[in-house]
Amino acid sequence: ADYQSAPAIGRVRFGSLCFYYRDLGVKYYVPYDYIERAFIRISETQPDDSPPIYYYRLILVHGEKEFANLIFNKEEDVDRIHERLQELHPEIRYGYVPPADGCAPEPDLDSAFPHQARNLLRCLRIYSDALRDHPGRVRESVVLSGDRQERFALTDSLSMDVYCADSGLYASQKRVFDAAFRGERNGYDLTHFSRMMNVSSLRQRLSYHGREIVLGGDAYATLWEQDSTLPCDVLKLPHHGSLSSTTRKFLRRLSPKQIVVSVAGGRPDERPHPYIVSLLREFTQQVYFTDAVSIPGLVEAEFHESVHMEFP
Repeated sequence: ADYQSAPAIGRVRFGSLCFYYRDLGVKYYVPYDYIERAFIRISETQPDDSPPIYYYRLILVHGEKEFANLIFNKEEDVDRIHERLQELHPEIRYGYVPPADGCAPEPDLDSAFPHQARNLLRCLRIYSDALRDHPGRVRESVVLSGDRQERFALTDSLSMDVYCADSGLYASQKRVFDAAFRGERNGYDLTHFSRMMNVSSLRQRLSYHGREIVLGGDAYATLWEQDSTLPCDVLKLPHHGSLSSTTRKFLRRLSPKQIVVSVAGGRPDERPHPYIVSLLREFTQQVYFTDAVSIPGLVEAEFHESVHMEFP
């Protein structure tokens, strides 16, 4: 009776006694007080020669072990379930849970620590060391809410629009980063957010004397396609020209006159990807690389120190 009368969101139900869910065709139920922790993960899959497809997971934990990993196609469904769980059982811990035996955030303190977690700690260390070693260089800092587009007037003639990803992602990311700076180490969470770095990338659009310059960051093209993107003069291609960086729809919306690909020559991971380079050439022949990239039949290596553009 409790199951039949329980309100449903997707394939889960919120009973008065238990949380019900289906996984691989099997129905499960669990008392709310059994759920010690819950968090959301965004994952992706990429079929050959196709843009990445995003899907969303609700992960439930008891005793630091996952007992449910539920996949949803719609982000709004997993967000609603997450919020409803918080309402029904506020004792559930959400996001990062610091380990009891935290230690200093040194990336190579423990060689058994996950590789991706150590890489994330290295990135945080580079950032914090730069701030510490160059005090006074940052004249003003702004905390972004992450739930809307932001505009800043940098000078009388230069403005910048900042496009954010999901605000919930930034909030969870901040909790993990704050814990790392407090000396707490959790390889599971650090590895998870290391994999999420590109999805959380900020994207910018600069406007200067009628010229529009888009800085794509490391965000995938599908994130840009969710915004009301307008044409631009110059596009700094997202994610070093990887296969997931660009789509024809994305380029058609932006219609850039010039494209810059920030990349190191000789990379073994197909950045830039030959298909993406050929796609760029369909929209403009003014495609520039920040290093001597060589792709047989598409790009001949050109050695230079920088990409320099002047607008009339």
